[in-house]
Amino acid sequence: MKIIPLIMLGLLLVTFLINKREQRPRKPRLSGEAHSLSSASHTVSPPRVHLHHPDWRIRLEAVKGLAQADASTAIASLLEALSDSDHDVRSTARQALQDLGSLSVAGLLTTLSMGNMLAREQAATALGIIGDPEAVPGLCHALKDESAWVRRLAAEALGRIGGTTAIAALASTLHQDEDRDVRHAAATSLERIGTSEALKALHTSIRHD
Repeated sequence: MKIIPLIMLGLLLVTFLINKREQRPRKPRLSGEAHSLSSASHTVSPPRVHLHHPDWRIRLEAVKGLAQADASTAIASLLEALSDSDHDVRSTARQALQDLGSLSVAGLLTTLSMGNMLAREQAATALGIIGDPEAVPGLCHALKDESAWVRRLAAEALGRIGGTTAIAALASTLHQDEDRDVRHAAATSLERIGTSEALKALHTSIRHD
């Protein structure tokens, strides 16, 4: 009888096709959170609401997207991100503002004056790296900040920018500030400026101490 071999052959063929289909690799499905993160990373200018997402990774991708957006629409959101609870989000926003240069100075000065401590720290650092002399008065004022860390960063920023006003403020800080690290930053900045005026202020303060 040839019927049974034919039936067996048919069953083997069906089994082979089923196994082959099951072995085909499947693309893993993204979880809801991962899918959101992936979508955010491919968005050039993410919605502002992403800056308030509970996942720091999505907030970080939002800031990276803003860094690629038009400055006129991005600066306000980047300034807001300077107060983020996550360090990477804050530092990425600061870097983006630094890259914008003088366009971001006015906003950074406002943040230095009115932002929370985390934002003031980032603003002081960014202003020093940008190096715009327009930032000197605001940085001098920040030498009186309640946070010693902000005062230290402001002193370092003034050392990057230099100028007569900065030298006078740093000399005063070196002589008067109660925090040793702030005084050290002021001394280092005067030395970094390196003009005769700066070095004279440095040596005078050292003699008084």
